[in-house]
Amino acid sequence: MCFFYRDTVYKLYKTHADKDHFIKGVLAPTIRRKKFVEHDFKLNQHFSRGIYKKVHSVYFNDGKVEVDDYDGNSIHVLFEMDRLDFSQNFHEQLLTGEVNEKDLYQLGYETAKTVDEYLAEVPSDINWYNIAKERMAFYVSLLNGCLTSTAVL
Repeated sequence: MCFFYRDTVYKLYKTHADKDHFIKGVLAPTIRRKKFVEHDFKLNQHFSRGIYKKVHSVYFNDGKVEVDDYDGNSIHVLFEMDRLDFSQNFHEQLLTGEVNEKDLYQLGYETAKTVDEYLAEVPSDINWYNIAKERMAFYVSLLNGCLTSTAVL
């Protein structure tokens, strides 16, 4: 869920699995979700420099929301980001013809440099193939269920 406030965007994540969630089977177990959220923030902060500013822990106590520095223990996590100026993004500049060969060269150079500078930490305890295979099996069964359903939307 995203919230826009002036020049800041807040993106709320749930880090704990919920057996009663409306899309059962999509949410990974808590430990994997927490690792994903932390890794996702690190990746985004590296590859979108200056956009992803901070990660916060969010707690609900006595009917009030408390936003604190990230501690790794909260059920909800909040990413704080700078809001993009969509009139200046690459897609918009392509549409308006504002991109030239020199710009494309610079974009390619900066992208390659950023990828090269990233020090990937590959978790040894996670088999990404099995995770992708399980996820695909879930999506196939979900789509098959939708295709065979007689419900009218």
